[in-house]
Amino acid sequence: MPGPVMRFRSGAISATVWERLGKDGQSYPSVKLTRSHRDKQTQEWRESSDFNVNDLPVVAILARKAFEALALDHAAGGHPEPSVEKPGRKRRT
Repeated sequence: MPGPVMRFRSGAISATVWERLGKDGQSYPSVKLTRSHRDKQTQEWRESSDFNVNDLPVVAILARKAFEALALDHAAGGHPEPSVEKPGRKRRT
């Protein structure tokens, strides 16, 4: 069933791994990176995908943790292997 399957968090920043369903009915993982903050007017908690420059080292660490977890899942027979693409290069199919 699609939904969040794991979460990595440091302070207000988190990386959530989601189980998604593709058009072909196959499930695949995706990662959502967010920063939580409290709305000053309503005092409600909100999520943003915008990060300050000081947030970036934490974002990188959490993204790496999510990647490692997905790579281990693949090694155990889970999802297709995550791949790293270099900017400006197209992935071969």
